[in-house]
This record gives sequence, structure tokens and C-alpha cells, in this order.
Amino acid sequence: MIGAYLFRTYATKLIPWKKDVLWVCFFVLLAETLTFSPISSIIKIVVELFLCAFIICRLYKISMPKGLLSMLFFIFSGVFTEMILTTGLGFLFSDLTNSDIAWQAEYYLIYHILMLLIAVVIKKTLVKIGKNFTKREDLLFSILLAALIFIFMSSVNSLLYGRDIITQISQTVGIIILLAALFLLIYFVHDSARIRLIQQKEEQQLQKLQAQYQYYEERLKDEQRVREIYHDMKNHLLVLQAQLKEIGHTGDKEKKQETEEMIAKLQNQISDYEDYVQTGNTILDVILRDKYRKAKEEIIDFHTEIDFSKGDFIDALDISTIFGNALDNAIEACEKVSEEERFITMKAREKNHFLVIHIENSAILEEEEKKTTKEDTFLHGFGLKNIQRAAEKYGGQYKRNYQNGVYMLSILIPIAEK
Repeated sequence: MIGAYLFRTYATKLIPWKKDVLWVCFFVLLAETLTFSPISSIIKIVVELFLCAFIICRLYKISMPKGLLSMLFFIFSGVFTEMILTTGLGFLFSDLTNSDIAWQAEYYLIYHILMLLIAVVIKKTLVKIGKNFTKREDLLFSILLAALIFIFMSSVNSLLYGRDIITQISQTVGIIILLAALFLLIYFVHDSARIRLIQQKEEQQLQKLQAQYQYYEERLKDEQRVREIYHDMKNHLLVLQAQLKEIGHTGDKEKKQETEEMIAKLQNQISDYEDYVQTGNTILDVILRDKYRKAKEEIIDFHTEIDFSKGDFIDALDISTIFGNALDNAIEACEKVSEEERFITMKAREKNHFLVIHIENSAILEEEEKKTTKEDTFLHGFGLKNIQRAAEKYGGQYKRNYQNGVYMLSILIPIAEK
């Protein structure tokens, strides 16, 4: 019954307790048959383990690894209980032998009560965490349990029968299995740490993208406010120009020069808005405007030919991810080139029901950097990976190339049907 109680932990299909009773009867019959058979106890346990695990899988509709693991937990609870009892009795009664306790009713009563308590603890632990184990974690637990079972069995045999050849073999096998489990554990921990590091890096990148997107949203609001007063500024310029003509008639040269400087300053401030890029997507307009400013600060020739009016099916965050990362990489690459050679050319348009995005920029790549254009190494190129993920989200793909001092990035995204 304790076995049935444990086996239900992983069950995907609960069965009536009557079938559990039949299964328990079969297990008892098998155990009793093997108990009185003249074969090694280790062979008996292995036969019981795999045969019962197979039946458990068929009966409770669980996978073989889970069935094997639940069977190992059951055997472990029994062997561990026996080790505790024999060790405790050995301390209390130093002259106690196997024949003294083998058929004592009190011993078996305490044995089953203690085993039930251990099974309850195991069951509660497995309910909390065990169902989320991966296959390799199931494998690791199975190996560790098997090793512990071998060692506990050898300890019990040593206490009851003395140290014979079977005990020595059991202890040796247990030690070998524990060493193998240790190496597996080291590998799993290392691999888990690596995965966690990648996840942390990706989470940081996602937070950065979200912050960048919020920044672009704020910039969009700012741009809209500025463009609202744009026409008023032009009217102010007209008034100033009229005043300048009047000053010309009066001959006040100092006031004329002051007014001319004011006009030039205002014209310079609004010239950017007169040349404002219209891509057909408001978020992309803000992104390009922001990158234009950065490119201008770094003396980079920035040229665009963009019609993104068919890209409204792409989320604003993904637009920010694709264009923001691509242009940041391009600007960073241009900073390593001499000022007269710095350029960025970006083209985007609809062609044959695809959005085609192509970016070229001047760059100087070392040999190691050229290798990363073919295959990213660990923790390298998260910006490009984000671009790739954003493109693949819409069934798209991207390609990179470097030739004669020019870095090229092409992105192809099928246009979603409305």
C-alpha cells in the first residue's frame, strides 16, 4: 500500500484503489518469490525494479523514467528504513543477530510505520517539486537513489551478516555510481549556471528594449508638441523678416544684425522639422530622428529611403528592436572609421508582399569579429539575436555580410494579410 501511495505521485490517470490492491498483491507475491529464490539479492532488486517499473508505467499511465524513479523511491524508503532500524538496534543490542530480529512482529510493525512516515515525507516533497523535474534531473535522481540503495543495502548486510563478498561488491558498485552521479551533477550545475547567465543577459536586454521603447514613446509626444508649434514659429519668422525690412529703411545696423542672428537661429532650429522623415510609421519616424541626431554628432553621412506604411502589423516594440539595434550597431561601427569614410544607408520598402529592410554602413572588422558574422559565440551579439527573434516572430529572416569595408544587414519579413 505504501508503494501504491508513492506511485500515485506521477500518475496522469488516477485508478480505483481496487486496482492498487491488485498491484500490491502482485508486488508482494513477486517479492516473496524472489526472497526464497537462491539468487543474489542485487539481482533480485534489479529484476523487481525494472519489472515493477514497467507495470507501474502501464497501470498509472506515466513515462518509463518517472515509473523507474517512483519505484526507486519506494525501494529507497524500504532500504533506508531497514538501515535505520538495524543500525539503531545494533547500537542498543550489540550481540543482536539476524535470527533474533528476522521474524519478530514488533520489528515489522515498527518497520512499516517508519517506512510509511518516510514515504509521506517523500510524497510531499515530490508533490512540491518532483513533477517539474526534467528528464535529465530524473536521470540524476535515479542514479543517486540507486547508489544510495546499494550503499544502504551493503551497510545492512554488514550489520546482519558480516562483511562478505556480496557486501564488498555492493559497496564498490555504490561508490562507482555515486562518483558518476557527482560528475553528472557538476556538469548539470555548470550547464544550469550557463543557462541562467544567458537568461539574465536576455532579461537585461529585454528591459533595455522596453526602456528604449518607452523613451521613443516619450520622444514621439515631444515631437508632436514641437510640430504643433512649428507653424507658429514660421509666423514669428515672417514677422521678424518684416521688422528687418523696416530696420533696413531706418538704417539701424546694430539692430539689423541682431535681428538677422535671431532669424538665422530660429531657421536653424526648425530646419530639422522641415526635413522631417515621413516613413509611414510614427514610432519609426521618432527612432530615425533620434539616430539622425546621433549620426550628426559623430559626423556620419546618414541617408534613408524608407516607406514603412505596410509595416503596421509589426508591434512598436519589435520595430524599436529591429531598427534601434541595427542603427546603434551601425553608428558604433562607424565610430571606428575615419570621419571622411563614415556613412550609413538604410532602405526599407514593400516588394512582392515582403517588407525588405537593407542597411549598409562603413566598418572595420578584425578577424575575430568577422567570425561572429557567421556564428555568434557565447554572450556575443545579443543585439543581433534580438533582431533575429523579432524578425522570426513574423516569419521573417535576416542575413549579414561584410565586404570591402562595408557591413550589410538585410531583413525580409512577409507582410501579414489583414
